[in-house]
Amino acid sequence: MDNSTDYTHLVKQAQLGDRESLESLSALVRKQLYAYVYRIVMDNDKAQDIVQESLLEMIKVVEKLEDADKFWPWLRGIAYNMMCHYFRKEKRGNMVSISSISGEDWLEGPQQNSQTVFENLMSEDLRKIVFIAMAQLRPQYRAVLSMRCYEEMKYSEIAKLMKRSELSIRVLFYRAKQSMRLKLSNAGIGKAFLLSALGLFGRLTAPSEAAAASISVTASTAKVGVVANVIGLAQSKVVLTALIISCLLSFFSILLPLRADDSLSWASDKITIVRNKIQSGFRTTRSNEGIEEYWYYYPENTTDSVMIRMMKMRPGNRGGYCLNLQNDEANYIFDKASGTVHIVNHRYWKSDLSIWRLPCDNSALREFLSTIDGSESDIDYDRSVDNTVIVVREKELNRKLVRTAHQYNVCDEEYFQYGWPAGTKQIDKRDTMHKRGWTCFTITGQINGKKITGSGRLPFVYSTSKQYNAWVRFRLEDGTTIADNFKDASIGDPTGKEVTRYKGGSFFAGLGRPWMGLHTIDTVRRDAAQERLFFTTKYQPGDVEAEVEIENRNDTMLYIIDMDKDIIKKIVFSTNENIKGELIFSYLEEVEETGTEFVEPTLTKTGIIINESRGMLWLMDLAKGTVN
Repeated sequence: MDNSTDYTHLVKQAQLGDRESLESLSALVRKQLYAYVYRIVMDNDKAQDIVQESLLEMIKVVEKLEDADKFWPWLRGIAYNMMCHYFRKEKRGNMVSISSISGEDWLEGPQQNSQTVFENLMSEDLRKIVFIAMAQLRPQYRAVLSMRCYEEMKYSEIAKLMKRSELSIRVLFYRAKQSMRLKLSNAGIGKAFLLSALGLFGRLTAPSEAAAASISVTASTAKVGVVANVIGLAQSKVVLTALIISCLLSFFSILLPLRADDSLSWASDKITIVRNKIQSGFRTTRSNEGIEEYWYYYPENTTDSVMIRMMKMRPGNRGGYCLNLQNDEANYIFDKASGTVHIVNHRYWKSDLSIWRLPCDNSALREFLSTIDGSESDIDYDRSVDNTVIVVREKELNRKLVRTAHQYNVCDEEYFQYGWPAGTKQIDKRDTMHKRGWTCFTITGQINGKKITGSGRLPFVYSTSKQYNAWVRFRLEDGTTIADNFKDASIGDPTGKEVTRYKGGSFFAGLGRPWMGLHTIDTVRRDAAQERLFFTTKYQPGDVEAEVEIENRNDTMLYIIDMDKDIIKKIVFSTNENIKGELIFSYLEEVEETGTEFVEPTLTKTGIIINESRGMLWLMDLAKGTVN
């Protein structure tokens, strides 16, 4: 960064309370910060807003900076977090208006501040091509290109800022380059022009002539390493993916001792990968009609939300297509016959009504689910080592399992931001509340004639679950309240005093949680299986509703589930004490003018702490009046 001595001095003075130094510091860094932000968001107005918000945050917390010499990386991190918030708010994707860039609007960006001789020699058409190509990239591609090429950050520094592994950043940078090459090629510019195009973009967006003159994107800067190159090339093809794993296993053989009877004939194996922390995984199945791949991505941990992508690979590995995708934004189903992608309300469920398995299910859950639906899980894994990549090879012929663990991540959440081929028609079939990504709901009902009311909020997808987090509140006729905001959960007496406190999410057991990544019918059935409760499922293809009846000795809970909307409509109770009751859920299409009943519950945290919940059995306790 320019004038490092000046800003370091200003930081130290500002930390001592010198208001004038703080204002001078803001003025000194504004242009540099704007260039950094603009290169990623590619929107002049939004870049100005993010810069302003970042500087305001800097003013608030500058005294917390321990090392003044690291001021710029620190400020860069603040701005990056602001940009992440922006893209989440805008439902993550390419928010850049290509039409505006095709005209003159792009000239309002930082290019105005850098009238270099080089810049004037370039034709306007070429500059537009480069800007449009960059604007068409995914934001995370622009981010990694900007940090590496213009901020001159090391891969390890980018990994720390983006909270990912260094290898995944190298792979991301490789794919960003490949995507930029393709955009340029589509515009008639040779792929060999990539480094020159990146350099041109950097100079056009530089905050000053001196900064523009210093920008040079070299082959050394663009180098990612052999492993990242191989992984980047692999995409989703089974043979190449197997080659990656095989190479990694060979390279890290000291970590991966093979037994004498282990085989490396990968072409006949099924492969599953699971990554903890930011976790991903896939499995493959083969048939005469081709190969299916199932990818799983856990953005937080293996007990939280999961995203699923199903790929169909043609026989002989002659390409493939995404059959179904359930990511953090929506649910997509590809109709191969018409070449159309349908965006739908519901998460995917299996046509044979078998229960959905996940790579991180424990053995007890897998065994119970197999007992219920009569089919074995074709996913297996080894959980003996935490925080590692886990590779499982499943032999097709004799189903002999060989487990191996190693420390490398060969997966990336980019697989769950699938870009459909150009020209693919998309039909959005979602209703209003699913397009919004969340809604509020009311609960009415009775247990043995005693009234129960309630309300709550339900996010439908992961991207809305942080800002519009799930919560639910029940109120019994005697004034007892049951509340859960997914951070805390509690039961209160009729006076409003908290009596018992549970772990957050306890009172969502047995209720729908579509933002977690599974259809409600699978969420309910898996909740039952966790408690080893037997259940039966009734559903005819084409019907609007399905029924799941859960048994606990002589007690039953009957769930009525809307399969298209992916929600619970009703729960009917019947107990061996002849207690009967029901809960009816109503969901709001519009939420603009919701009343006080839809205010998230604030819990006082004063009651007795009970760490473990009763699972979905709390609903049966509710029916019997024994919940406490």
